[in-house]
Amino acid sequence: MNNMTDFNDLHLSAGPDAVKECIDSAINSIAACASDTRATGQFDTWSTPQEIKTDLPLAPAFDAKTLLPATLADFVLDEADRMPCSPDYIAAALIVCLGSVIGARCGIKPKRRDDWIVTPNLFGGIVGDPSSKKSPALGTVTRFLDRLEAKEAEKLENAKKIFAAETAAFEAHQSAVKASMKKAAGGKGDHLKMNAAIADLQDLQAPEEPKERRFKSNDSTVEKLGDLLVHNPQGMLVYRDELIGLLASWEKKKERKATRLSIWRAGTAPAASTLTASGAVACTSKTCVFRFSAASSRNYWNAIWRASPTHWTTTAASNVFR
Repeated sequence: MNNMTDFNDLHLSAGPDAVKECIDSAINSIAACASDTRATGQFDTWSTPQEIKTDLPLAPAFDAKTLLPATLADFVLDEADRMPCSPDYIAAALIVCLGSVIGARCGIKPKRRDDWIVTPNLFGGIVGDPSSKKSPALGTVTRFLDRLEAKEAEKLENAKKIFAAETAAFEAHQSAVKASMKKAAGGKGDHLKMNAAIADLQDLQAPEEPKERRFKSNDSTVEKLGDLLVHNPQGMLVYRDELIGLLASWEKKKERKATRLSIWRAGTAPAASTLTASGAVACTSKTCVFRFSAASSRNYWNAIWRASPTHWTTTAASNVFR
């Protein structure tokens, strides 16, 4: 009996009656154990099963009059009524776009006697059902940035004309000073004239080439964004119409997400530098990068579900946006 490992061995050695007796003994032992458990009242400690409900409570209705200044609230409600669309869409985009125009020129000092400055960078996004007019709602706000960039383009054309004239004048003065230096160096040499020419050459300052003021970038790489920030240290908006495409690009290249998040907190982080596409170094210690995107609710939650829980959380989205 000690060498038997299962009922097949028991059947071969002792027959089917021995197998039936062993099974009956096991059943009786289980029944006796269950009876003892009921007698001691252990089952009475379990509460009555309750229905598991997974429905999240609805987000509170957006109250523009309470959450926004009067001027902004009137604009949001008017645009939302004429679109029509949810006022949340326009309000969220409006706050982020206004913040991007202010940029790093405004900061908060949490401590009275400290040099700690917090730059209010903002990341925003809206998630809604398909065909809920997310993109048209964003267009009602971003059009103001487009107008600002159009005005800056006109200013740039005039500035380039002035720059060309100043460059010609600089080159003429530079040629004249160099000619006087050559004349002073010829023959026996006139040290007084040479020193005067050297001083004049040192006083000459080349005109600075004007750069276009950018308020918005639609879809730039990290390297190109560094190029733009070199000439726009006050900050700019990085606008992406499809939030899912942005999340997908970050999942493909993890360093993009890390770099962009570092730039986001650059106003509070220690001074840092970024190598741009052209080889220039952009200091991001005081740079504001505001970001705004939109996504269909179905695609958004599918992307969140597929993403690693160590990379993404939905707390901010569920607390801020409907």
